[in-house]
Amino acid sequence: MAIYKKLILSLGVCGIMAMSALAEEAITYTEKTIKGKYTNPSGGRNDITGVSATTDLILDSTPNETANTGEMYRAKNNTVHTIKAINGDAVGDVNMASSNALDGYMTVDVNSDADITAISVASWKQNNMTLNIKNTNANASNASVTIDFGSSLTIDSTTSNQPQAVNISVAKGFVKATNTVIGNSASKSYLKIDEGANVEWEGAIVVGKPGVDRVANITANGNLTFKAGGKSNLTLYRGTSFDIGAKSVVNFVNNAFTLNKYATVNVNGRLIMGGGSYSYINGTMNINN
Repeated sequence: MAIYKKLILSLGVCGIMAMSALAEEAITYTEKTIKGKYTNPSGGRNDITGVSATTDLILDSTPNETANTGEMYRAKNNTVHTIKAINGDAVGDVNMASSNALDGYMTVDVNSDADITAISVASWKQNNMTLNIKNTNANASNASVTIDFGSSLTIDSTTSNQPQAVNISVAKGFVKATNTVIGNSASKSYLKIDEGANVEWEGAIVVGKPGVDRVANITANGNLTFKAGGKSNLTLYRGTSFDIGAKSVVNFVNNAFTLNKYATVNVNGRLIMGGGSYSYINGTMNINN
């Protein structure tokens, strides 16, 4: 159990005089551990219950007995403070599903004015749900929010009727995912960087699938920087799109941006290819600003 202190300003008025007092209110963030079940034919799914915005959620996927498709945790439209996972033997993925197939979600609201890790896992997959990551603290601009998906982030579905999404809305964020796949198996999944967000992304992103039409999308309404080093490349395949909003700056630093045939990028803000970056354009680029 962790205890954080929040300062509350109280005002008292007597006649024409105003007095202020500073009081401390302790906010308690409790830890809750959820044990997952494997998605094999005899396995089930454990619903995440009894959590709130003051819960540090721990997903326990040990021991790994069957090592096929990893652990399954089913979110029931919850909001939690942070998420981390325990993968004892590093086999299998943390696999999140929705209890409400078409509109289910999990929200991580770190509510912090200091540096914090919102998500810490070995790898992360999603099934038919939306993941929202935000910081609603009044002084959110003081906090660097780390979002660590580890080796993989899968924003995908087995059917276009159950799309998946990741929405990131933090004033200062650092996302780590060695490999991210969006919409490889089915259409309508997407990644969105919300307006006001400022995110540095470390890791390669592939949107869609070679030779197959997919409707998958990245939208940047905030600022998005692909971390320098040549390993944070972005590739879009046919039918997919990348929308850069009017207030957005997207910056590639020593990385590659590949726009394949029948893919589209719409530039309404700024697209910067710097620091040894290069682009391969075989699709459609609309520069509207």
